[in-house]
Amino acid sequence: MSTTTSFYLHTNQDACILDNAPPWGGETLVLDFCGGPYRFSGLSRSQAQAAGQRYRHYLLPVDAESRVATHVRRLPDGCFRPIDTRGWTYERMEYQYHPDRVQVAGLKMLARISPASPTEGYLGTSLDAHEWFPGLVFENYFRMLTAYRLLALGGVMLHSAGILFRGKTRLFLGHSGAGKSTLSELAHQRDLGILSDDLNVLLPAAGQVRVEKVPFTGTFAQSAEQRRSFDLGGLFRLSKGHENAIGPLGPGEALTLLLSCSPFVNEDPYRFERLADNLTNILQHTTTRHLVFNRDGGCFDLL
Repeated sequence: MSTTTSFYLHTNQDACILDNAPPWGGETLVLDFCGGPYRFSGLSRSQAQAAGQRYRHYLLPVDAESRVATHVRRLPDGCFRPIDTRGWTYERMEYQYHPDRVQVAGLKMLARISPASPTEGYLGTSLDAHEWFPGLVFENYFRMLTAYRLLALGGVMLHSAGILFRGKTRLFLGHSGAGKSTLSELAHQRDLGILSDDLNVLLPAAGQVRVEKVPFTGTFAQSAEQRRSFDLGGLFRLSKGHENAIGPLGPGEALTLLLSCSPFVNEDPYRFERLADNLTNILQHTTTRHLVFNRDGGCFDLL
């Protein structure tokens, strides 16, 4: 069995597969999401039910106005390579970047996103009534689509833990193992609100920065609430240690941290400059610190 991604994009002809493929069915979902609403058309009934259940708190009527359109297409299973899914990670995909589009191949899925306004996408899969569809195919695509949509709006989606503290949201950033889920667990023990322990969204608004709650989580499950946004109370580089401490984080280090924690878009050479501009603007409207914490929960007293 191959351990590579299930499909490769080598030529422009491969991109036409999605244009010529038929829809799965006539079902539509409209989701009220940051940067949206987002419309997904061409779904089968089972696909719409599965994705609708996963995002039930964000559903809008199918005739609601939308800003981002995705066309779901049926692809034959034979166009995907059989792979060994043992050790498969959630974001393991392959990308091809172009000035006008991004092409993506992943587990039983092929996608194309045109990031320019209006943002439009195609999602092709061979999976219908399968447990992988809502959590792997649909959500992997939705995360990527959201990241590109926010980039076009001047915002960013960050690998981070978003914790509500005294009326504002602090974002704690770091890669896998930095302690985002551990810190979220400690916050929960103190009855602090948690937006997500995995991905959170920043959007500039009227001279300030707002944090948008999204249903993209890691190991710490968030509460089931509808879309909400909060004032940003600061950005923190997160590290585990023996003692709780807060120290400075310089602007250059902060920008490097945010760039490294901006999934999907930070390796796109055609949109990297836009990402850097968005992050520079965000950093002008917030404070940055370095938080070292241990498991006694005393780090929240320092905040």
